[in-house]
Amino acid sequence: MFFALSGFLITRGLVAQLESSGRIELRTFYIRRALRLFPALVVVVGTLLVVAVALKVLIQRPLMPEIKASVTALTYVMNWSHAFRLWPPGWLGHTWSLSIEEQFYLLWPLILIATYKWGGIKGSLRCAGLLALLSVFLRLYLYHSGATGDRIYNGFDTRADELLIGCALALAKPFSLSRWAARLWFVPVLAIAWVFFFVPWFALYTLSSTIIAAASAWLILPLWAQSIPWMATALEFRPIRYIGRISYGLYLWHWPTLAILRELHFARNGLKTIALTGTITLLCAAASFHFVERPILRLKTRVRRGVSSTAAAVAG
Repeated sequence: MFFALSGFLITRGLVAQLESSGRIELRTFYIRRALRLFPALVVVVGTLLVVAVALKVLIQRPLMPEIKASVTALTYVMNWSHAFRLWPPGWLGHTWSLSIEEQFYLLWPLILIATYKWGGIKGSLRCAGLLALLSVFLRLYLYHSGATGDRIYNGFDTRADELLIGCALALAKPFSLSRWAARLWFVPVLAIAWVFFFVPWFALYTLSSTIIAAASAWLILPLWAQSIPWMATALEFRPIRYIGRISYGLYLWHWPTLAILRELHFARNGLKTIALTGTITLLCAAASFHFVERPILRLKTRVRRGVSSTAAAVAG
């Protein structure tokens, strides 16, 4: 679901640039992505290294696994480390998905520029569809040829279809279907629930993730077209909006918090573990947003305004 939404949002912004100016400001795009994602990650990695050093002193816990995991996370190759079982993931194993995101950010704008010059928006849409199909076929091939679950689950090439489904939605702009999608909103919800609760785990290595991504795109379309007023109103609820703002911090902090609590034997009772992990994660994510991410967001805005002013000056 996250990959489909990410592909949609990123492509929507890039397409807006293409349609307004016929080009994508790659330098600005990469700088803004780095400013959005890297500083908060550095804070998490730095904090975890301090904790790892403290545990090394107090209980002789090995330090090297966390150093390796930190390097892997900061260089955005955690997914490939998982896929080929190169280094232990440590407390940062969850950053495999962030690594896939970063690899997508690196490649997709270049592909979009090339295909747009070749065939316009329709050419880019055809390319997104073709690449998504290739990703599905590759996943099926690897599964039936005996590849490990880690390789299939963590590879950028085997998860690209989920991102590309969101990209295709942003490129196609199928607003004529939005009313039908709104009326039948329960269909993708049931499909996602069916995959989560009734489909065997191994199916994640074949078609389940594609089904979830397609169902997510189905839900995104009527929200984009404002065809489900009650859902849009619910998403405007202030606590939910705040959770959205701090969601990157929630993602970064939740797994290390749980992993450390487990190591310190504070995570034995299910409900207490959820409450304690949730509370610590929420506090860390809120602190990350207000003291790290929000100041950087202001810098992102200045970067965008500076580029817009430069472009206007050149055009003048």
